[in-house]
Amino acid sequence: MPTYIEKDEYTHKPTDEMDFNESMYLNYFDEKRLIGGFLRVANRPNEGYAEVTNVTYLNDGSVLFSYQKPTIAGNLSFEAGGMAFKVIEPFKKLNLSYKGTAFHFEDPAILKDPKKAFTSSPQFNFDIDLDVNGIGEVHDNVDRGSKALEEINYWKEHYEQIVKVRGQIRFKNSTYSLEGLGLRDHSWGPRTWQSPKFYRFLSGVFDEKTGFGLMYFVSSTGKASKKGFLSIDGMSYDLKDVNIDTEYSGREQYQHLIKLELVTLNQSLNIEGKVISMLPLRNRKGGVTVRLAEGMTEWNWEGKVGYGLSEYHDHV
Repeated sequence: MPTYIEKDEYTHKPTDEMDFNESMYLNYFDEKRLIGGFLRVANRPNEGYAEVTNVTYLNDGSVLFSYQKPTIAGNLSFEAGGMAFKVIEPFKKLNLSYKGTAFHFEDPAILKDPKKAFTSSPQFNFDIDLDVNGIGEVHDNVDRGSKALEEINYWKEHYEQIVKVRGQIRFKNSTYSLEGLGLRDHSWGPRTWQSPKFYRFLSGVFDEKTGFGLMYFVSSTGKASKKGFLSIDGMSYDLKDVNIDTEYSGREQYQHLIKLELVTLNQSLNIEGKVISMLPLRNRKGGVTVRLAEGMTEWNWEGKVGYGLSEYHDHV
């Protein structure tokens, strides 16, 4: 199992695959304000652009959203389209900022029809500045023994870490101070969104010493890859198995209630999740469309409440 070192916090030399991707990602949730979101910069240097995503779930049920594909030259930094992930101290301190605009979707479901969403929703100046502190171990979240990953172009390296965030967001005439917990990741290698048959990316943080993160892939031939971690009272455990039972809702069948069984070497734990805000995204390439259902999720673990993200990837 590889041990990630400090230089891995920075960009890597691209391999020859056209779909080489290197990304920094953060999700965060302020439990008191019930405001959260996720941000991502993903460099695709061999294709000449980056993917820049900014999502903010507000406590009135509305969502702020922006997505760009700015041109880049090389894989030099995690800065594009007004967003920047800056490593201050590897694995310990980062700064994440975005300055630009965002659409305000009073009902996030409008994004099921992107043309309608972007032509009928207001757009505002928006900026965010977050100091990010790593408070958990750095977890290798690549299932290196899985036959599924031999069939899926998704990544070669990927690590995750529980973090604490503090900062503020500004849009319209409002400023919100934020303080909360979340999960960050860094991955590099080939990535084609259309490659898996489906996947489930789930994370939840309950306090500074308790949380989980997992990735569950299934390839087009049905092979599965399950990898993740569980932190309890500051002690971290690799997941040996994951079972996900999902109750879907509505005509579109988005995830609504989620029951997790997380199995470590010595124990099995049950966690329940409820999606409290859903943003429907999608990705199109080569004539193939996949749906990315992004749910801000409230998790309950034996009475302990935490927040995180449930991302369900499915072919349309």
